[in-house]
Amino acid sequence: MKIICQVIGLLFLCQFGMAQVADDFSDGNFTANPVWEGNTADFIVNTNKELQLNAAVAGISKLYTQVAIGDSNVWEFYMKYDFSPSSSNGGRIYLQAAGTDLTNTQGYFLEVGETGSNDALSLYRQDGATKVFLKKATLGTMGGTSAVANVRVIRNAAAEWTLYADYTGGTNYTFEFSVSDATYLGVNGYFGIYCN
Repeated sequence: MKIICQVIGLLFLCQFGMAQVADDFSDGNFTANPVWEGNTADFIVNTNKELQLNAAVAGISKLYTQVAIGDSNVWEFYMKYDFSPSSSNGGRIYLQAAGTDLTNTQGYFLEVGETGSNDALSLYRQDGATKVFLKKATLGTMGGTSAVANVRVIRNAAAEWTLYADYTGGTNYTFEFSVSDATYLGVNGYFGIYCN
């Protein structure tokens, strides 16, 4: 059975000045506009113009792109798992990472994948190799036989993180949570995708 993890219409907005990074993969690749690096052989842009994990064997696969991240930001993306995520079969979206080693960096990420059916979007801070739990969205929203979410994360200048999601994949976002964390603010760093 082939396991598919897709990120469709990824959009990262850096809301300071006029800078922004966006990739909807409509150009059919992730090698330009912007350039994605990492385990590039493990990913494809499928015929639906979706970034898809296509690794030949199980393991860790990651992609990242360089971005300038301000203290105030909006991140938007659509994610789809064609399986029930678990603690050994899930993923992370690195909203902000100081380095390309996504398992040993400083920054913030959303994680999907736990044991059982209570899967939810969870926000973490990463301090080197240590992940620090910050807040969890509604339990069970990512726990079915497949998991879909259109996600919007906003961090304001006061370091308040707010997560909105639409679990039908649309843009009818509902509020999930707010939490404050000012450990890491703006950085010239990376936005990344980590699949396990």
